[in-house]
Amino acid sequence: LFYDQKYQYCIDTQTGRTVWKVRRDIEYNPTMSQLGPLFFATATDEARTGKGLFASSILKGNINSGSIQYISTPTYSREFVSKNSAWVGDVTNVVPVIRDVDTLLIIPHTEMGPEAKFTVNRCFLSLYNLSQHKWMYERAELSRAELGGTTSIMPIVISNRIYVTVLPSVHCFDLMTGKRIWDTLLEQRLTGFSDLIMADNKLLANSLL
Repeated sequence: LFYDQKYQYCIDTQTGRTVWKVRRDIEYNPTMSQLGPLFFATATDEARTGKGLFASSILKGNINSGSIQYISTPTYSREFVSKNSAWVGDVTNVVPVIRDVDTLLIIPHTEMGPEAKFTVNRCFLSLYNLSQHKWMYERAELSRAELGGTTSIMPIVISNRIYVTVLPSVHCFDLMTGKRIWDTLLEQRLTGFSDLIMADNKLLANSLL
């Protein structure tokens, strides 16, 4: 799957054949995730956030047909949105997991915040139960208030723990409650990570600097 400005494509990786090509009338984030026949994406739709304002909503698509439908929009605070800015917030990644009989969507999102050490943005973690069509929790504080932060690479999930980076820090949360288990600051300067993996029970993060 990939998105190119106005069109979304599904390509057969074995043959290079275009399975489907669909025109999208709203702006999509090119990062998508998949679970079985479903794919998940985020897109900015002024009809849902207000004219002239931009914030990501979550969508579910069928990988066989290309059909797509709206799921939900995270709760964004507009407390720090500048009068001169149209940006409200972003969902960078959607991580689908199955627990028992339910499909859950892990939703980290970034929004405008107060001035902090690294950035004027802040970020939160939410969990949406797709099977039950409801939020399990919203706006668990992801970035530390004194540091600020922006979500970037795809979180990883092992057992019932979520591991996610926020600029130069790594955080661990309980999947089902959103409770912070630990976090650590790996750099004292403004940077981020291009990848995060678990190997031999160790987290390995690749710094951009």
